[in-house]
Amino acid sequence: MSGLVTGSLLQHPTDGIRAPRENNQAVVAPARDRIEACIATNRKRLEHAHGPNATWVRDVRRMAKSELLPMAQRYVRSYLKTTHRENTAALTDAPWIVGGHQPELFHSGVWFKNFFIDSLAKSTGSLGLHAIVDHDLARAITLRVPAFDEYQQRVLVRSIPLPVANPHPFPIAWNALHLDQSAISGTRQGIEDALRSVGIQHAIAHEFFNGLEGLPAGIDVATAFSQLRHTIEARHGLSNLELPISQLSASRTWHAFLHHCIVHSESLHSIYNRCLHRYREAERISNPAQPVPALMDRDDWIELPFWWQSADHPTRQRLWVRPGPEHWLVASQPSPSSDETVLSWPTNEDRSADVWSSAQQAGVRIWPRALMTTLFLRTLVADLFVHGIGGGVYDRLTDAILEQFLGVEPPEFVTCTATLLLDIQHPGGTDCDDWELQHQRLSREGQLLRSRPEGHLDPENPEQKRLLEQHAKMLRTMPPRGHKRAWHQQMVQLKSQITQSITSAQRDLEQRRASHDGLAQELRALHSREYSFLLFEEQDVIARLKQLAV
Repeated sequence: MSGLVTGSLLQHPTDGIRAPRENNQAVVAPARDRIEACIATNRKRLEHAHGPNATWVRDVRRMAKSELLPMAQRYVRSYLKTTHRENTAALTDAPWIVGGHQPELFHSGVWFKNFFIDSLAKSTGSLGLHAIVDHDLARAITLRVPAFDEYQQRVLVRSIPLPVANPHPFPIAWNALHLDQSAISGTRQGIEDALRSVGIQHAIAHEFFNGLEGLPAGIDVATAFSQLRHTIEARHGLSNLELPISQLSASRTWHAFLHHCIVHSESLHSIYNRCLHRYREAERISNPAQPVPALMDRDDWIELPFWWQSADHPTRQRLWVRPGPEHWLVASQPSPSSDETVLSWPTNEDRSADVWSSAQQAGVRIWPRALMTTLFLRTLVADLFVHGIGGGVYDRLTDAILEQFLGVEPPEFVTCTATLLLDIQHPGGTDCDDWELQHQRLSREGQLLRSRPEGHLDPENPEQKRLLEQHAKMLRTMPPRGHKRAWHQQMVQLKSQITQSITSAQRDLEQRRASHDGLAQELRALHSREYSFLLFEEQDVIARLKQLAV
């Protein structure tokens, strides 16, 4: 069982999972020796499900495997000159282990998922598939790189712009961004100069950006980044297939899912909002945008958890539908104006397939939002879905939605991540343990400066010597309990004079604290797990990831 009590948001397999703090450590939940049983449980659970949607789920799953496998094979063959997982019949029947991520230049802990999927697929006779979420927004088009600053004599983090041409308002989808070929050389040089300053000489970035220069002009950033990253994986023996969501969403499988959601819009809208409300209550979340906004309704239009995009409006918009007896209206706005695209979506699935095909030819796209992307892949494509920690946390909510909307028990999934640190050292030789000891000393010194300022008086200073003697005399003449009021008032006044007389000690402590805080920033820069895989030396990081994935 998945650990989720039916209809409950109070227990979940992701509870308590955290990224490792130490270098070269990974976390996988459930444990590796339980995963093969999870695959078998999921296949049985989805193949023998009961309920009004059980047959539909089984049919769409069969359609997905027969359709998406050759689609992924064709996509990979377009840039990898290899017979990459070509045994189509065997792979269609095999278990599918699926993960996904945006095509960003993610950190090595995220990259670990692909190595784990490949290792797991090979050990269980499964197909590994990585879904590229290329329709998501590119929220950052810079790369964070550690660098030694000669002027400040410390390690800082630089944000180096990626070679992206951005003709539209930012942010936009990854697959709508295009490479700026003229900027590639400058980006590569900036990254390499920064890395050399901290002792890294042979990062993946050099070959990666050389590869970008060899790609066709006008290629989108999602395709460029993900294909070059996948090429590195294939060169080191990984056999996962890949497929962008932008291509998957042109499939018959996607239409079947989209049609089901549209003709059951009222149910999906209600269940989505109800589960979201319960999730927020359970997690004590008051922010209306977290983890996702609620779906709205306006007049007789209701919002669905999908994005609408058209050739005329490249910026994604919310998807709205209005029910009807034989047709649903589908648009990017409630009560759209006459010049906006509106689809008349038949409730009959065969006729809606024709409408959807024509709409795609006219440039209309309907993408899944985050929860629906996972719901679709977990339930209708994968036999086992592999999450990172960020995505896995929200599957507590996804579980409740898919269980209530599709009427099937949520399939189990795996959550995994790793921590790999760059091999750089602090120029002064300070490490985190040294910093923690200094932090404790400074904190104790600050407490004593406040509670016992007389301990910082200088007996060689006449004025401070007088205050020190006066303080000692008052302690010797302390009256008994019940007669201290006047004495206490005098002591408060004396302590105030002492505090004013040791301002130099206070300034010295503040300066050392500022220096200490600056050192903390340096150590965070040196020991961050968030650096892109491009900043690592290739043979080193690949060997470490493979070892962790076994």
